[in-house]
Amino acid sequence: MVSLIWKWRVLVAIVVVTSGLLGALVAAQREPTYESTATIAITPDLSSQGIVSADALSALLGTYALTAESDVVRSAAADILGHPPSGTINATTQSGTGILRISVRAHDATEAKDDASAVATAFLRRLEGNPNLSATLVSPASVPSSAVQPRPPLIIGTSLVVGFGVAVLLAIALDRFRRRITNGEDLAEVSPLPLLGQIERSRRLTRTSPRIIWDDPQLTQVQENFRSLRTNLQLTMGTDRIALQITSPGPSQGKSTVAANLGIAFADLGVSTVIVDADLRRPAQGRIFELNSNSSSWNTPRRAGSRTGLKTQFSDLSVLTATSSDVDPTELLQLKFPQLLESLHNSYDLVLIDTPPVLPVSDARIIAGWMDAVVVVLASGEESPGGLAESIKRLGMANAKVKGFVINKAGSTGEGSKYYRLPEATSTPRASRRVRS
Repeated sequence: MVSLIWKWRVLVAIVVVTSGLLGALVAAQREPTYESTATIAITPDLSSQGIVSADALSALLGTYALTAESDVVRSAAADILGHPPSGTINATTQSGTGILRISVRAHDATEAKDDASAVATAFLRRLEGNPNLSATLVSPASVPSSAVQPRPPLIIGTSLVVGFGVAVLLAIALDRFRRRITNGEDLAEVSPLPLLGQIERSRRLTRTSPRIIWDDPQLTQVQENFRSLRTNLQLTMGTDRIALQITSPGPSQGKSTVAANLGIAFADLGVSTVIVDADLRRPAQGRIFELNSNSSSWNTPRRAGSRTGLKTQFSDLSVLTATSSDVDPTELLQLKFPQLLESLHNSYDLVLIDTPPVLPVSDARIIAGWMDAVVVVLASGEESPGGLAESIKRLGMANAKVKGFVINKAGSTGEGSKYYRLPEATSTPRASRRVRS
C-alpha cells in the first residue's frame, strides 16, 4: 500500500490538499453557533418518599428532560421572552445524579443565553408546587465567550482524512484499470524473469527518431546504461555464439534503438556482431546506421540469400538491413530466415535480431523459436501488466527462451557516480575510432 501511495503521490497530494481547502472553505462560510447552559438540580422529598433508588431517579430525570424540551415549556419560555425561542433546545441528564442541564444553541451568543434562561425559568415554574420534588437552579445560563460551531481544525482535519481515503481508493482504481509498468517491482508482479537493464529517458532521444547515442557526450549516462545491459546479458547468456532477439510487446517502445546501440556496445568489446533487421513492416536499422536499404536489404530479390552484413563505421559490427515489400512477411520469414540465421551463426559471435512487436503481428513469434535468447523491451509507463503478460504467453507458445526485460525511457537509474563513470564515459566505442575497411 505504501508503494502504491508513493507511486500515485502526486494524485494523492492533489486530492488531499483539495479536500483540506474545501474543508477550510466550508468552515469559513458556516455561520457560528453559540451554546449557553443552565444547570438545575432535582431532588426528591425524602420525608415523603424515603430512599429513592438510582434507577428510579434516572428514569425520573429522563422524563423531566423530555418535559424541558416539550412544546409546553417552549410556549411558556416564549411568554417570558416575548417571542418564541430562536435556538435549539437540548436537555441532558447526568447518570447517577439529579442534575439536569438545559442547553440552547443559537447563532447569537446573547440569544442563546436569553433562551436558555427563559426555558430554565419556564421549567422551574412548571415544577413549582410539586410535593415530591425540589428543583433548584444551581448554575444560571451565561453569555458564551466563543462559538461551539464551526470548529475549523476539526472540519479541516476530517476533510483531510476523508480526502486521503478517497485518494487511496482512486489510486487503487487507477492502478488496477490504467496501471502501467514503470520499474522492476512492477515487472516482478507479472513475471519472475529478471530486469536486465534500464535505459534512462533523455530529451535528446525522445525528440528524434531512433539513433546512435555513442557519439553524444551529453548521453554518457545512457551509454553507461547500455554497458550495464551488455554485462548482464553476458552473464546471462554466456560467451558462446548467440542469436539474440530484441522485441517488445507493442510499437514505439524503443526496441530498434536498443538493438542498434546494444550491438555497438558488444562490438566495442571485440565481439563480432551483426544486426539483422527482421522488422519487415517498419524496418529501422538502415536509417539508424544511414545505410541504403533499397540496395542492400536481405529480403529484396537482389540480395536474396545474402549471408553477410554490410560493414558499418563501427569496428566488428555489420548490419543486414531490410525494406518493406509486397511479399507477406510471415511467409518470407518462415521460408528464408532459418537458412539466413544458420549462415550468420557461422560467421559472427553475436547475431542480434530486431523483430516487430509481439502483440500486433506474429512475426516475432515465428523467429523466437529459432533464437538462443529473447529480450523484451518495454517503455516505462507505456505498457500494461496485461499486455506484457500476454506477450510472454505468446512467446511461450513459440518455445521462446525469454531471458528477461529491458525498461526503456526509465527514470534515473543512478548507476554509479560521476567518479566511477568518468574513465568509460569520456571514451567513445573502439569501433568509432577505428573504421573497419
